[in-house]
Amino acid sequence: MGWLPPFCSKLSPTAERSAGYAPLITPDETYSQLGGSQDTYVVVTVVATVDTSNSGVNPFIAYQGDSRFQLIYRPNTPISRQAVSFVERRLRAVNENNLAAADLGEQASREQVDEQRLQITYLVEQRFYELVRAQRQLAVLAEAATRSRDQANYTQRLFEGGRATQADVYAARANRDNDEVQRLGQERVVELARSDLSTAIGLDPGSPLTVAEPQNMMSTPAQPPPVPDAISRALDNRPSLKAFASTAEQNRKLASASKGDYWPTVSLVGQWSRSTTETKPFFEAPGRNSLASAGLSLSWNLFNGLSTTANVRKAEIQVALAENDLVNGRRSVASDVEKAIAQLSTARAQARVAQEAEQTAKEGLRLARTRQEVGVGTQLEVRDAELKLTQAQLSVVGSLVDGREAESALRRAQGG
Repeated sequence: MGWLPPFCSKLSPTAERSAGYAPLITPDETYSQLGGSQDTYVVVTVVATVDTSNSGVNPFIAYQGDSRFQLIYRPNTPISRQAVSFVERRLRAVNENNLAAADLGEQASREQVDEQRLQITYLVEQRFYELVRAQRQLAVLAEAATRSRDQANYTQRLFEGGRATQADVYAARANRDNDEVQRLGQERVVELARSDLSTAIGLDPGSPLTVAEPQNMMSTPAQPPPVPDAISRALDNRPSLKAFASTAEQNRKLASASKGDYWPTVSLVGQWSRSTTETKPFFEAPGRNSLASAGLSLSWNLFNGLSTTANVRKAEIQVALAENDLVNGRRSVASDVEKAIAQLSTARAQARVAQEAEQTAKEGLRLARTRQEVGVGTQLEVRDAELKLTQAQLSVVGSLVDGREAESALRRAQGG
């Protein structure tokens, strides 16, 4: 037999003799009897192992076993088959705390994934609102640069008509150039904000990206909820707190399971074997020509150098750390909610005042230009009115976007 499959191996005469097979022959006799072939004894072994054992002490029972089936085949001779089956069952008290701890660990991992998803959503929203803020500010500064350009041209015409001095012309041109510089600088801010948003959503920073503002983007921020209600909702829904709670409970289960080493181990061993010259009776009549035995053993490690005590102490320390993380997490979530509500309330008030200031600044600029046209106003009055209008418009944009960011922060603090 020139080739053997991976699960087959040659059986030596010594092994055959020790197994009790008959007749017993020497290798030389085998070679002579079977036509010069020494590769004639083959053992096929099928091994099935089941291990559902667990460590610890408590209600339900599991087992571990090792079942073997051996088939001896001698070619070119009368068929001789013998099967030996050995089954060992070791019964141990299994602590359900280990299984519960594993389930809690999986649950904590899923809740941590939910917390990360919540944080990523919040990050993307913040980057989006920052891009909207930069674009809105760019529009305000572009409008300011246009006003300065128109004012410089108007001052030039007044100078040509003898109603303004050369200094007024130079001052108007300087204002025009300064506003243009600010506009160009804001364009860089817009590109940086666009790059940050692209990175947050997984795009190449150099890829073109255009955002569409929500319809209510520049509307007044929503009224914040009562602080106690918001904190209560956050404590109930925040994934990070659920993860902390699951981790604390997992460590409690593990601490309880670690105490299982104080208890004894019970083992039940069973064995069954038989011999037959045919395959059919081997499977059909398991009670014929067979031998069965069983045994029960109890082992108890009364002293292992205080190793069990040390493991229990470490597990209890982990429980204390996990409970401390839960308390700190609840305190941090409550703080996040309070900060978000305070920011939302402030942004709401600022938006209302900034919108009123914008209307006042527009009226002031109109009056300053009218005074300049009739010859009673100066270039300085017009410039001051323009700066106030620009500042008021920037304040409106900032307060409204701050309100949207505060709403996003509040959603994140409350768990979505």
